[in-house]
Amino acid sequence: MSDLQQHHPLEPPSAPPTAYEEPEQRFDADEGDQTEPSAPAPRASGWPWLALLLVVLVVALFLFRDVFLIIRNVHVQGIRQRPWQEVAIAAGFAEPVNYFGVDEIRVREGINSHRYFTYLGMEKEFPNTVILRVRERIPVAYLHYIGVGYLLADDGVVLEQTRDLALTQGYASISGMQLRHIRVGAVPTGLRPQQMTSSLVVLRELAMQGYLQSILDINVAEPSSIYLTTRDGYTIHLGDDRELRAKIGTVRAVVEDLKTRGLNGGVIEATLPGEATYRPETP
Repeated sequence: MSDLQQHHPLEPPSAPPTAYEEPEQRFDADEGDQTEPSAPAPRASGWPWLALLLVVLVVALFLFRDVFLIIRNVHVQGIRQRPWQEVAIAAGFAEPVNYFGVDEIRVREGINSHRYFTYLGMEKEFPNTVILRVRERIPVAYLHYIGVGYLLADDGVVLEQTRDLALTQGYASISGMQLRHIRVGAVPTGLRPQQMTSSLVVLRELAMQGYLQSILDINVAEPSSIYLTTRDGYTIHLGDDRELRAKIGTVRAVVEDLKTRGLNGGVIEATLPGEATYRPETP
């Protein structure tokens, strides 16, 4: 081997070591991005928001029920003398009542338990109004029993009792009854039930014809022979309680005629419908 070959070998020298290079990544538009996708971020759960929404809805429902659906307006029809608040309280509306919780049976029972009122009907108007229809009892006559005055309605219910007989002035008295039991809030009972029945029939007919205020006393000691005494001094014999419309109508006309002729007092026999005779007072 020559010296040239020894000192300068013909094989090319090996390349010096280089830093490690990543293999080239190509992007092909047709094949899409070849880079490795990053891991997805954790997604927040929707349950807390759903629970919050449910809580809000429940609270809103309770507020709507307890604020907007509470009966706040009570209108009463049919009262004449008593305050409407008495009807509302008797019907159960003194305390908050939900619109859908109004019980007509309880309303009816509450109103009917009040001695001055009779339940006729009820209407509801959404969301917080109730209309009550009642019939109000008013005093039309009185009874004296063992020193006590009892004010009666036209259906016989005792409305008040008093020892101050001045409070009974202006009302027709009912006399001749044989009472067994009498109390406020109930119809009196007697030994002869026909006496109460006849007195109520006479009261209603007198009220219907607008003549009750002219009557001082109704005597039903004998129901088949009823007597009226007017405030201007006439005594009227009606007989029984049949055909009262014709009998009382005739009496009214006769009384007016007697007054125009200056004939005061005396007895008017009106036991037959449409007929009446007058008998002046004897001196």
